[in-house]
Amino acid sequence: PFYYAIVNDNIHDAKVEMEIPFFFLGNDSADYFDFGGQIMYQKRSTDIRRFAYDPDNSSDFDFSQDPDDIFVEDYITEYLDFEEFTETTDNYTGTHTIAAGYFNTDMLFFDNIRTNIGLRTEFSQQLVSTYDFFDPNTVVNADLSVLDWLPSVNFTIPLVERLQIRTGGSRTVNRPDLRELSAAPLY
Repeated sequence: PFYYAIVNDNIHDAKVEMEIPFFFLGNDSADYFDFGGQIMYQKRSTDIRRFAYDPDNSSDFDFSQDPDDIFVEDYITEYLDFEEFTETTDNYTGTHTIAAGYFNTDMLFFDNIRTNIGLRTEFSQQLVSTYDFFDPNTVVNADLSVLDWLPSVNFTIPLVERLQIRTGGSRTVNRPDLRELSAAPLY
């Protein structure tokens, strides 16, 4: 079997952010407060077709020959059938939108303990329509819409000139690919 596929994938991304310096607890060096927003829009469409040559096993044709000798016009029409095996779930269209906002502070406590605290909020919406190539009215829809709160905190404590301890924690998110939300079986 062999496949013919066209995938159109367009992503548009925009981001705005600002950093404001401030002096916390009378520190000599500036601390920072960052905030911003981001939007991402992805649109994908697929066109997948599956084909195969099906040998006529009822004949005495020798299919163990070199493929260059088999796949010639006379043999294809007489000993090989060209067939389509496109699955009803091979084709899909989808969009993914993420709207996010965040803030982050980077502060110094007691002239040596660096603290970074932040929060990112994301709204994600993934819409996928899987359709039968030969009957586009047969559609299976998927909608995954989620609001995620993604906090983070990090501390850096210097012990001596070239040795420091760092500790931190955060929450992350992993979203499926649009293909994974389609009705197509994945291997």
